[in-house]
Amino acid sequence: MPYKKICKHCGKPFESKYLKRKFHCNKKCARAEQVCNRPILPRLKEQRGYVLVHLPTHPKAHRGYVYEHRIIVESHLKRVLDTDEIVHHLDGDRSNNRIENLQVMNQADHIRLHVHTQKSEV
Repeated sequence: MPYKKICKHCGKPFESKYLKRKFHCNKKCARAEQVCNRPILPRLKEQRGYVLVHLPTHPKAHRGYVYEHRIIVESHLKRVLDTDEIVHHLDGDRSNNRIENLQVMNQADHIRLHVHTQKSEV
């Protein structure tokens, strides 16, 4: 006798022969639920204000940690940043890692930007 259930991920009704297991209507929903429930990566804030994320498998990891703003930009661009690419925080807040606050530029442009802003502040 099949049991009527509701998928935990998409909310669609489905039937299952199991009462205490099978919580999703198909494998796609089960996998999507696993991805949504992944544990949040351990984070810490360094002295200069940047947020670090523990991700030892990352190619640019130093002692297992990577700057969170680099990970966010890399996932947005769907590629690993080159060594000469800098991620600039538009509002100057090093812990504000929203994608709309981050801009990728090369090192020369980044230096030029900061020299220009320092001159305008004086």
